[in-house]
Amino acid sequence: MKCFTLLTAALIGSTPGLYAGTSGFAHTDSDLPVDPVVAFGQLPNGLRYAVMANGEPQERAALRLLVEAGSLHETEEQRGLAHFLEHMIFRGTEQHPNAYDLNMAVEKLGGNLFAATGPDSTEFGITLPTECLVSGAQLLAEVVTKPIFRDMEIERRIITEEIREDLDEEGKPIDVDFLSRRRLWPEHPLGHAVTGPLENAMAFTGEDIRAHFIKHYVAENAVVCLSGAYRISGASSRGRTCGDDAGQ
Repeated sequence: MKCFTLLTAALIGSTPGLYAGTSGFAHTDSDLPVDPVVAFGQLPNGLRYAVMANGEPQERAALRLLVEAGSLHETEEQRGLAHFLEHMIFRGTEQHPNAYDLNMAVEKLGGNLFAATGPDSTEFGITLPTECLVSGAQLLAEVVTKPIFRDMEIERRIITEEIREDLDEEGKPIDVDFLSRRRLWPEHPLGHAVTGPLENAMAFTGEDIRAHFIKHYVAENAVVCLSGAYRISGASSRGRTCGDDAGQ
């Protein structure tokens, strides 16, 4: 996803329609109307994007990256791996080698970073002041393309506790959402818990994490979404100033 940062910088300074076609979106094969204020596009490397300018909230922008790698894309032995990988990605990068440094870089931009795993995708996002949009895009791109996957045992303890929160004292599931999905789709991956079973979380290795990342975190498997009250003029230059601060 080398074009991720360049794409975001370009989108706030030029016309999205200058890029390649939109063949990677579901609406192209549907007769349902599409909101005309949303600009869709696709880069030559397969990375798709959707952009919408908003007036509210003022001076705020939201950037999201969705990777088509959720619990639906897992084998029985991999159940919970997409969720585990999502946790591991926030453990640090080459430039910000631990979770503390990474969070401090985000806070210096006045933003907040988050992630979530679902059945059909894993989502990463950052919301921040418009003037720091380009810097935020650079940071989010770093998070999702250059993770170092450290402190795996720390995340393993966090994830196993997360799984246990949805079990009773006898180890039976009590989460209403999971129980409802299991009832509706008993023989389908939609009926599985996104976190996976406890035994899988205890067994995953660093090699499992890296292999899943290499397979799924590629440009043609991702969508970048941008929405916010950004101004076309001057946003890129202000973003570079924010980036200087965030890298310190």
